Amino acid sequence: MALLLLLSGCHSRREAKCVLLQAESVVDNAPDSALALLESVGHPEDRFGKADFMQFEVILVKSKYKCYKPIYADTLIFDSYHFFLDEKDFAKASQAALYGGCVNVERNHFDAAMECFKNADFYAEKVSDSSCRAFAQYYIGDLLNQQGDENQAIDAYRQSERLYGNDYSRKSRCLNAMAMMFLVLGETDSAFYYLDSAMEMAETKGCQNMKSALLNNYSVAYQQIGDFGNAERCLKQAINEVDASQRPIAYLNLAKVYQRSGQNDSLKVYKQLLLNGLDSLTSSQETSAAIYAFLSSAAASEGDFESAYQYELQHGKVTLDIMEERERSSVYDIQQKYDFEAQQNRHNLEMLRRLRVIIVLVIVLLAAMIAVAVLVGIALKRKRIEAELNGKLLELKRQNEEQQKQQHLRDSQFASLEKDELLQKLNVAIQMLSLSNNKSNPMLFKDLEAKVYEGTSPWEYIEMVFNRLNPGWTENIRRQYPDLSEVEFKYCLLSHFSLSRQEFANAMGCSVYYIDKIRANLNKDLH
Repeated sequence: MALLLLLSGCHSRREAKCVLLQAESVVDNAPDSALALLESVGHPEDRFGKADFMQFEVILVKSKYKCYKPIYADTLIFDSYHFFLDEKDFAKASQAALYGGCVNVERNHFDAAMECFKNADFYAEKVSDSSCRAFAQYYIGDLLNQQGDENQAIDAYRQSERLYGNDYSRKSRCLNAMAMMFLVLGETDSAFYYLDSAMEMAETKGCQNMKSALLNNYSVAYQQIGDFGNAERCLKQAINEVDASQRPIAYLNLAKVYQRSGQNDSLKVYKQLLLNGLDSLTSSQETSAAIYAFLSSAAASEGDFESAYQYELQHGKVTLDIMEERERSSVYDIQQKYDFEAQQNRHNLEMLRRLRVIIVLVIVLLAAMIAVAVLVGIALKRKRIEAELNGKLLELKRQNEEQQKQQHLRDSQFASLEKDELLQKLNVAIQMLSLSNNKSNPMLFKDLEAKVYEGTSPWEYIEMVFNRLNPGWTENIRRQYPDLSEVEFKYCLLSHFSLSRQEFANAMGCSVYYIDKIRANLNKDLH
């Protein structure tokens, strides 16, 4: 029956009602099929009664949203919400509010979207619809995240995760969102905990796209702790987990990792992959804008200001295209709203029909005037952006030169003052450590030792000063080699200084033969 309707279209209210019921039954599991069924209905405003037409609109928006189709123009969903609210049908009202919020998000009306999602949660709770509540809480978390309120966003995602029950694929999505919030807050340990939990659920359900998203977030977490090797590993694994449309995003993330870690050869490879894939890029325009922005930034950091300027021009062009699309959607919203109201009055008096013709002409005229105004505005904006970009290019060059001078000054100041002072402290501490095994005057030596080591043990003092010179070294060596003995760790620390075998032995209070033994064991364990 569904195939027959798709081929021939709906010719009666009964057939349209049948299509609506079929679409409603498959929309959660097969949104593509539901959308095809709904689109087979010609003039739905004529095929349905008021209640069925309102439900048709809700299922249509839900199907399009699940199929990643644009819904910014589907403003009739708001009429559906108010209709079902007036009818006290809270189950359908909660669904209409939920997807009305999605429409508002796509239209960048975030305050209205927040109100819609809160209404969806409120009425879904009345009818014990935990699935609708879970979706609403997740979207509330997204909006709180956009507002910079990470802690409340975490609470919303946690509530959503609880409401999803045993749906591991969606629970992993919530845990991933919580991990992202902890990454923003700089709480890396918590981020790793939720990423591990989400990955376990994603692997249980075999969610490849979710695993890819988690691997990308793992890479961000590893970058925060300076572990660029693991960050690179995660991103390369993520590339194998995603389809071709998502790979440019993975390439972009890898290029950023190589840029931060100073791996210029690998950076060039992935920059070239991004350049080669720009013409065939099938993902969103926002992704293209992000790629051009990165390429412009990378070229500027390399001193290639001509390329940086060209990439910035492309970035501006893509940004203008996005703005133009949103402006066109506003015009379409006006036309759609008019069409709905006009078609609802289709069977009214002849005078209303004549009035509708007049309204159509007025709207066409307004649309033409708006289009002319938009085109003129775009032309002026492009000229202004081009002039601003030229000015920014010169300013970028001047700022780069100034930053290089300031960096050189800071480096020289550190080298001549703090570094020399810390090295001197370390050398004195090591010499004191060597003398500690041959104290000719124990009391005098004890007073001198307390002053040099500032009230700590010799090795604690040496490690403290060494960490100031080499931040994070001792933490990394202990994490990478947890089985390293304390004696071997001390030898590794002293190996950063130009000491003879005898000086090693003096500092560690042992014979030179024991030093040779330690060195042999380390060579065996570390290689």
